[in-house]
Amino acid sequence: MPINLLPYPQHIEVFDGGIELRKISRRVVYPKFASPRIVASVDRFWKLCDKREDASASIPLVISCDKESDRYPQFGMIESYVVSISSESVEVRSQTEWGILRGLVTLSQLIRKTHTLPFCYVEDSPRYGWRGLLVDVSRHYISCDAMKRTIDGMVWSKLNVLHIHLTDDQAFRFPSKLVAAADDQYSVTELLALVEYAADRGIRVVPEIDMPGHVSALVSVVPELGVVPNQPTDRFGQHRACLDPTKESVYKFLRELLEEVVSIFPDHYIHLGGDELDLAEWKENKKIQDWVSDNNLSGVEALQTIFTSRLREILLDFDRALIGWDEILDSSLSNSVVIQSWRGADSRDLALTLGHPCIVSTNYYLDLFYPMDIHYRFDPEGTLNDWSMVEENMLEDPRFAHVADAIRRTSGFVADNNLMSRHSSGVSGQVIGGEACLWTELVNEPLLDIRIWSRLPAIAERLWSSANLTDLNNLYVRQDLWMQGLNKFAGINPARSSDDWMLSLGIGSHWLDMIHILEPVKWYSRLLGEEGMQARLAGNEVGVVRVYDANSPLDSIIDGLLPESIEIFEIYKLCKELDSGNIEAHRALLAKSRVWKELSMRDDAPEDLGPMLPELHKVADLLGRLLTNDISKQDALAGFKLLNERQGDYILAVVPFFITWLSGSVH
Repeated sequence: MPINLLPYPQHIEVFDGGIELRKISRRVVYPKFASPRIVASVDRFWKLCDKREDASASIPLVISCDKESDRYPQFGMIESYVVSISSESVEVRSQTEWGILRGLVTLSQLIRKTHTLPFCYVEDSPRYGWRGLLVDVSRHYISCDAMKRTIDGMVWSKLNVLHIHLTDDQAFRFPSKLVAAADDQYSVTELLALVEYAADRGIRVVPEIDMPGHVSALVSVVPELGVVPNQPTDRFGQHRACLDPTKESVYKFLRELLEEVVSIFPDHYIHLGGDELDLAEWKENKKIQDWVSDNNLSGVEALQTIFTSRLREILLDFDRALIGWDEILDSSLSNSVVIQSWRGADSRDLALTLGHPCIVSTNYYLDLFYPMDIHYRFDPEGTLNDWSMVEENMLEDPRFAHVADAIRRTSGFVADNNLMSRHSSGVSGQVIGGEACLWTELVNEPLLDIRIWSRLPAIAERLWSSANLTDLNNLYVRQDLWMQGLNKFAGINPARSSDDWMLSLGIGSHWLDMIHILEPVKWYSRLLGEEGMQARLAGNEVGVVRVYDANSPLDSIIDGLLPESIEIFEIYKLCKELDSGNIEAHRALLAKSRVWKELSMRDDAPEDLGPMLPELHKVADLLGRLLTNDISKQDALAGFKLLNERQGDYILAVVPFFITWLSGSVH
């Protein structure tokens, strides 16, 4: 079974035998036509083949595409394909270029370490047409070169939407002639080249210009757009700054701005934010209050819908459609607006009840540092009960004991039941896909690969493959092999990047044995800090100064740490072997306990690691005594439970794992 396919296809048959890569002729057969885009994708396949063809190579590679596709991919494009490998030919077939590109990725992932392809038949198509990754480039600037590398990784994942969050309170990255921002901005040339690069790989680029909130950077440069003047800010968190929706001059400006946006981004959809709006400036402004009264509105809350509807009309003039975050939902809003849901099943279901197409991002936030299996358990169309069961299991999971109160407090946002009751006809909208989101308060360009790629494959599979795929063990095995291909295909190796980061800090390589069993604390606990955590749990976060801002250095061990330890999966495999009586697994685990104990007694620990050495010593001692039958499993379990506490911004990730293993929950 070719277990390294990820996302896993809808249908695959694998037969005995296979083809040596060197037997495949490099003279590709194109029965219908060959576009430059297809030829370039075939070239990327050849680069993965390593070995050159034999002089007598005669097995043809047949690329059969029915018709040439549009220059730019769009939502609804056909991505289905067939891959057929036999002793007579290697064939990829599709109606469209987009399907050929996806099929060639599958063909590439089928390459075995033996430089062979298995005889097989694959018939595949995506579950959802919208499979995206949001990258926030406003909090920290990410170069287009890094974005292109990310696009290559998305190709390997069969994702098809790069959502770029270009503007926020901290920076305005879009290169507008109307906004003389002091921030690092992209040039028009750079963004046009990025769009072309993505299109050549079958990926759409969707821009986000956030409004009417999250506009401190914009209003600080163009103050007449706001309700009151605002200064530039480096602070993270919610801000008061917002646009004035009662001024016609604001809409004139936004029309000109959006005309610039659509001249660069050919996608049909433009994201205009709409999230986390602080209404204080609207409520405190007499002119706005008078406008609300004169127009017989129920309150300033109605202004957001008026604002969104005006922007929708502007975009319609440019033959574009609007996307917004779920805060913009209102019964009077046109259901042609696409809603991106991030506040739980209730907001998703409200969007569907009101007839909107819906993109699901709830449970797919990469900046929460959750492990891959948690994202995988949440299906985009899972019921409220389905999602609640996953959250309840998280509360019992020792990996999340340090943030259980936070998960409990925010496990579900409550939808506006008044809106729900006005539409009793039931669900009429449709989930059109999902997006993973990487918000970059704690991410800069050197950390990009580390934060994205240890968990994104699980979300990619959830958006492409059958909902019936639920085998987590198989997912982790396939991801391990898939990562090797990602390195070859896109030059992305998060584990190596993490190690290189540590060594660049001057840390001795022997400390990697400890670093590999550490993870960052989960949820927003590091970003918010202790005071911010308590304030959020109390529902009173506005005004609380966070530990980090846009100028905070990201130059420590915690920054380069993988969100999910790869070493834990290796330990998991050893523990399974140990449970089966494998003596080599016993020796390997005992060796690890000795290495950890030796490290815990060294006097050259990096500053960040020093406070954790006593706990590491206890972990090593417990494991060693367990393996030498000096203590019982019950006593070891009790000991590990006492150690299951956060260590500043770190977790000793082996501790919750050993608790789960000794509790009999590892299968």
